[in-house]
Amino acid sequence: MKDITSAINLLWTRSAPHLRIDELKDLCFCSEMAEEAADNLAQVMMGIGCLVHDDKESGSFQSAYTAATLLWNLAHQVQTIQALIAVGSNADDTLKRHKDYLAILAKAPGEPPKPKEELFDKNQKAALKTLERLYEEFRLNLTGEGKDPNDAKVPFSFWREETGLALGSFDKVRDGLLKAGFITLNDGFVYLN
Repeated sequence: MKDITSAINLLWTRSAPHLRIDELKDLCFCSEMAEEAADNLAQVMMGIGCLVHDDKESGSFQSAYTAATLLWNLAHQVQTIQALIAVGSNADDTLKRHKDYLAILAKAPGEPPKPKEELFDKNQKAALKTLERLYEEFRLNLTGEGKDPNDAKVPFSFWREETGLALGSFDKVRDGLLKAGFITLNDGFVYLN
């Protein structure tokens, strides 16, 4: 890695799909932190400029190396500020896409969902709630990656593991949800109806 911008960009790319809404909101403040850092850097640079300007006799820099070191440090500070701005902007864009997606879902016409009370037992209710949670997480991850959240698919085996039910109990739950029309199975994935 050559600079801090590359490092922070790599961290953002890897973590963005897994961030919760509250974490994205926190990261939106990176832009404000960058603004404050830029203001502080400008004040330091003004102070150095005044010192160099007012120094008539001794010479502010003892060698070309000290001047170069100062400039490299200032460049590093500017890169850090740029990286903070990018993270804040990316977090803000991700939140906006998520809000747009939720608004589309709220307006989408379709059949009203079947009432959960139709389910037979607590295991079926818990398994369905787990599946709904997984779909929400998968959709949010796709949104964070800039992809269509409607492409979310939950692998059947992953859902089965997440329910925490014993295999025999899970089979009864799956069969009941299929029979009641709450889920569909296709190519190793489970879909909400």
